[in-house]
Amino acid sequence: MSETPGPAATRRVEALDDQWCDGGRLTWIDGPSEPSIAVEDRPVIVGRDAGCDLTVPDARVSAAHLELAPTAEGVVARDLATTNGTFCGDLRVREVVLAHGSELTIGGARLRFTYDDVPKRVARREVESFHGLVGSSRPMQTLYAQLEQLAPTHLAILVEGETGTGKELVARAIHAASERADGPFVVVDCGALTATLLESTLFGHEKGAFSGAHQTKQGLVEAAEGGTLFLDELGELPAEAQTRLLRLLEARTYRRVGSTQERKADIRPVAATHRDLPEMVAAGSFRADLFFRLATARLRVPALRERIADVPDLARTLLERLEGDDAPRISEDALAALARRDWPGNVRELRNTIEVAAALCRGDVIVASDVQRPGAPIPTPSVSPSAPTASPEPTTPGRRGLFRDEKAEVLDRFEREYLAEVFEQHDGNITRSAAMAGLERHHFRALLKKHGLYDR
Repeated sequence: MSETPGPAATRRVEALDDQWCDGGRLTWIDGPSEPSIAVEDRPVIVGRDAGCDLTVPDARVSAAHLELAPTAEGVVARDLATTNGTFCGDLRVREVVLAHGSELTIGGARLRFTYDDVPKRVARREVESFHGLVGSSRPMQTLYAQLEQLAPTHLAILVEGETGTGKELVARAIHAASERADGPFVVVDCGALTATLLESTLFGHEKGAFSGAHQTKQGLVEAAEGGTLFLDELGELPAEAQTRLLRLLEARTYRRVGSTQERKADIRPVAATHRDLPEMVAAGSFRADLFFRLATARLRVPALRERIADVPDLARTLLERLEGDDAPRISEDALAALARRDWPGNVRELRNTIEVAAALCRGDVIVASDVQRPGAPIPTPSVSPSAPTASPEPTTPGRRGLFRDEKAEVLDRFEREYLAEVFEQHDGNITRSAAMAGLERHHFRALLKKHGLYDR
């Protein structure tokens, strides 16, 4: 994920087909007046804490006990690593795709999930970029739609995703698409907020407030006045800092260290984490009230392996941003090589790969050998170093076969090379290989057999 060039903050292609989205409802069967909650376009949390989407005040229920999230396969119920567990019938479950009428038990409460009779029709628009975010894959389309809906609001937003997916860029996109776009965007590194530095860093201090305070200092909250306060790596926040931050968010006031004057905090909090905060809440290592205060809305940034189709556009954009007008071109072979990798380090790893390739490539074109994994052997060039670099002799029409035949040959060769590399990367494990390729297990195995790569 990277900033995209061009004056338009959002580039969009219209007139695509609509999509249908299944929704449902979770009902507390034996609760007072049978309260319920809709599960439609975002995860919902059930638990004992009053900030949950559905509150079950039972001592056997964890503060955040159960999460329900809509997915492509249906609504998934996930136990948040609780002590007393979640039961579907007689089975204790960690994660389960719910069927219509499924019943769950948490503590002494029985919950029933039902799908809506009529799916919701949602107009789909293809967005190429959104305030610096790049990618036109379906996972990114979902993210863009959520951003368009949430950014203009005043809601606190929690951005979740693996390390390197671009959570800060998503936070900056929220800021850029909000009414606070002209205000400051201030980053707080939550992992660096020790108990000693907490108040001075966040709230500032007056001259003489403590030893070494030789002048008045503005804190990060004051610096973010009228804009967005981005709480990066929220899951690393120490317990004492969680309490102080909660007071700030609830009262929207603070005092500089050494001052008695209350100051108003005109900020919009946006937080990000790669940790599973609901599980941390259930385990007691993160305050439930702070989680619900900051997770009024939640956004998940997809991992790069979930949107491999975006790799070519991302690679070109990263290259342009790193090198500017002097950027080398990147060949189709290099792009294909990049698209065959699983990218455990996500966009950050892709950026590093592009940066190294741009620095080490010969000439003005990045080729496949320039984007090898660290430590991987560089293939021997097909031409000698002394060979001229002139363009190859034009091919005469008589030397080529039928278009469909040559195309099929190229695709067949790519298919075999791709399957072999993915299968080798995962040590011959079909299940993991299929998951990385985005294919069903039986389909992946059939393709292996087709190319003679699997004989069992």
